[in-house]
Amino acid sequence: NHSKNRKKISLILDENEKFLINQIKKNILDKLYYDNFMMSTLINFEDPYTTTIFVGFLNELSRLIKCLLVTKYENLDIKFFHNANFINNSNYIKIATKVYFTIFDMVFAIILSFYRRGKYVKQKK
Repeated sequence: NHSKNRKKISLILDENEKFLINQIKKNILDKLYYDNFMMSTLINFEDPYTTTIFVGFLNELSRLIKCLLVTKYENLDIKFFHNANFINNSNYIKIATKVYFTIFDMVFAIILSFYRRGKYVKQKK
């Protein structure tokens, strides 16, 4: 039975480093390209009436979500499939999305973050 001395590594960031990390995260998220989004459900609540009402609600909600997403991401391919399952007592929700970015965009986002951090540090002094 070996007793090991373990040290916890604590990551304490100063304000400038937190700003840099937030800038990197923001710049990378801004460079993501959203290609498609798909949601598929199969619903059964044992009561056909409740199941049908819920599937109808999901269809209307999906139309609203699609309108909101299309206004923000006009090239995004969006598909929803909501179905009632009256035979088997099983439910599932499947969500799939395809997002991509280029290496050039990643490098650019990191360089831009360091540049903005330099401006931020100069402003704080």
